[in-house]
Amino acid sequence: MFMWAKVCGSCTVIILCKHADAISLVRTTPIYAQDMSASTSIPAPVCNVTGANIPEELFERILDFLDKEIVTAWFIPCSSSPSILFHGKERKRALGRCILTSRYWATRCQPRIFEIVHLESKANVDQLLSLLESPLSRISGYIKKLILLQYVVSDSMSWMHLVPLRLLPKLSPTPRIELDFWGIWEETHTKRFGHLRSIHYMLHTTRPEFSSHISHLNLYSLRFRCFEDLAHLVGELRSLQALDCADVTWSSPVPDNYIIPVCPPSLDKVVMHRCTESTAGVLFLMGKRRRMLWDEPVLPFRLDRTQNLLATQLIQNLASVMDEGGLTGFDFTLEKIDSVYRISCAYGDDSLCINFFFPPTTDSEQSELHLEIITIELDSDRFVWIHQWQATDWDWKKSDTLASRLPDLQKIVLTFASQSDMTRFVDNVVNTQMKNLRDAGKLRYAIFDERKTKQWMRISPGSDGLEPTALARHELWRL
Repeated sequence: MFMWAKVCGSCTVIILCKHADAISLVRTTPIYAQDMSASTSIPAPVCNVTGANIPEELFERILDFLDKEIVTAWFIPCSSSPSILFHGKERKRALGRCILTSRYWATRCQPRIFEIVHLESKANVDQLLSLLESPLSRISGYIKKLILLQYVVSDSMSWMHLVPLRLLPKLSPTPRIELDFWGIWEETHTKRFGHLRSIHYMLHTTRPEFSSHISHLNLYSLRFRCFEDLAHLVGELRSLQALDCADVTWSSPVPDNYIIPVCPPSLDKVVMHRCTESTAGVLFLMGKRRRMLWDEPVLPFRLDRTQNLLATQLIQNLASVMDEGGLTGFDFTLEKIDSVYRISCAYGDDSLCINFFFPPTTDSEQSELHLEIITIELDSDRFVWIHQWQATDWDWKKSDTLASRLPDLQKIVLTFASQSDMTRFVDNVVNTQMKNLRDAGKLRYAIFDERKTKQWMRISPGSDGLEPTALARHELWRL
């Protein structure tokens, strides 16, 4: 147990209790120095102790506790959103109260308070501008991220243009921007602004200095004319790293063999929940990456047209196969492991994950990539509990056909929680719907030894033996 207290007159005592990896902060009722002296559990105060006397590492943990990261969540004002925003404001107030204790606390807390700023109205912008224009203000350098909440209603269209016009010029360096954008695009909006296909509709003129700093885009309950309009909107944001869509719809189906012509160079995470075709989210990771500025880095994820079409069809088909089990939320991520690129498709609660591995065809960094390895993880506890009986009823036949067309595909690794689960899947799925891959010898089966070795065990149909591999959980693709 660790305790620290500062008492001056009737100041509130702050006690920090360290237990295991957690730190709790308790504000007690006012305690006077004479009361503290009589206490056997709390040491006598030292009046010259300040926040500066706290060890640096501990002070940072205190600030971390007070200023836990606020996770942006989708919400509807009439339901749970007030509580979400309330918690965020309470955390800011907690840091604000700490500022009043001493100059040292003020110096340390101000950067945390203004590191992430939420704006959702003209009043918010005006308030922030008044703080920035104060001659004693230092907060310009503290702001690292702006979270802008835009509602698609006619009476809220007039404030967003103030961000690039008046706010961004006062911030140095320019912060990252997260745009939360939700509402129903009605016919009245179409008549006024045209079909929704650009974020610049909310500005009086196109502002590249605004769109070029948007790193995260969250879209909720929006209706597009077509998927191509959504792709055009995303393509405007050259610094976009993450796209999150929930209840986003479009009227016409995604065209067959569609390749998005312009994708943000650094986009590596796409979330699609309850959208018209949630599996289309992977198209944002496999589209054409183009350098929009001469010195701008581009993720060198390059597929020739044939590989792009075949791999995209297979990824979308496997995702739609799993969606027959009622899994409507897809998290697509793209990352590089050594020289190999991996696209992961996780299903909302992470109960099921499919990974697609694209090694380069040569040693050159400019080399094209080919889809060679797929891992399908059917062994998680949550998946086994909810979906294990449904997996054998899903339609795997088209996936088998599409996978067989990939000229460089080496193997598909399927994981199971037990040998009986594997046997059931082989009997009911592999031997009836995956004959092409089976006959080509491209299917592998594995069970993870969670209790003893913490390694993957190779298993073969018809065999009771488990072959150790010395591969950790994250190395499944090497099996």
